[in-house]
Amino acid sequence: MALLGTGFAGRAHAAAIWGARRIGEVLPRPVAVYSRSPARGREFAERFGFEKAYDSWRDAVSAPGVDVVINALPNPWHLKPTVEAAKRGRHVLVEKPLGRSLEEALEAYRALRGSGVTVGVGFNHRWLPAVQEMLRLAAAGFLGEKVYFRGAFLEDWAWSPEMPYAWRFDPEEAGYGVVGDNGSHVVELALELMGRIRRVTAAARTVIGERPGPRGPVRVGNEDLAAALLEFEDGTLGVLESARVLPGRGNYMEVEVYGRLGALLFNLERPDELLVADYRAPEGERGLERRRVLERSHPGMRGFWAKHSFGWHSSFAVQLARFLEAVVRGVEYRPGLAEGVAVNAVLDAVAESARSGGWVGVEYPL
Repeated sequence: MALLGTGFAGRAHAAAIWGARRIGEVLPRPVAVYSRSPARGREFAERFGFEKAYDSWRDAVSAPGVDVVINALPNPWHLKPTVEAAKRGRHVLVEKPLGRSLEEALEAYRALRGSGVTVGVGFNHRWLPAVQEMLRLAAAGFLGEKVYFRGAFLEDWAWSPEMPYAWRFDPEEAGYGVVGDNGSHVVELALELMGRIRRVTAAARTVIGERPGPRGPVRVGNEDLAAALLEFEDGTLGVLESARVLPGRGNYMEVEVYGRLGALLFNLERPDELLVADYRAPEGERGLERRRVLERSHPGMRGFWAKHSFGWHSSFAVQLARFLEAVVRGVEYRPGLAEGVAVNAVLDAVAESARSGGWVGVEYPL
């Protein structure tokens, strides 16, 4: 394994390498890690057991013994290192979003589709056992005809106006604002649960217009919060909420799907649980049932300690284990390039609608 990035996502992926050794069929070995800071790279390598640290991502992806690259770098560095790694015959798991725009995601798709390697896009939340159970029940027809989707990812991490300006606040560096950062997780699940989104109408706001920079205040160029109404291809409606400045919302991702026969509700702040409503039951027995998704029989629990709390960070380990198994078996991994492009198509439509103030059709190029 080579890991690009030693920040927030990099730490989660580094821990996942060791977690995947415990739960997966493939035993990953941490070989190379890249950091712009040589000192940080050396400390990170020692802490997480990498054989060598590099201050060049090109040297890291071409290091001897590397078969798989995890690209956990910021958004502007999703494309080039991923393409370069694939050219060198490395399989790549790249963090979401695939691109800073649909155009960039398509550039990645065109460069990688014939590379002969497996490329996955990192949407770790879908690998939580409770979310896997939600996906399983929905695919099995538990809901009946689907009638409504609600997705929200609300956080407070950028609440303080004293937080320094960084790449996430720069439209050139980040592409999208909070919609691409946390909303992309919800969009990926919406597409999986409900099918394609036909059109959207959205509004977005920048709550904190300036943030401290090294030479004074810097204007924030993307949104702190957004809300969108979604219309799926079958006419079903849904909503998407996304924010990074809301007090009281630490890591609040809710995904809710309603059908004629039942409902499935997930809240990331209670990651081991799935709320289930079964309206096949007699009227007096209906309501929301809280299910703990922690049994050995539940998807995603293989190799973990059954009945004990799973934890957000473990979703990265399951994700990596499933990715490596797909690589070794030579089978398709999802979400891959096509799914990453589809998410970018929706994100572009949300951004365009927020600018224009009207309904915008989602243009899927694949």
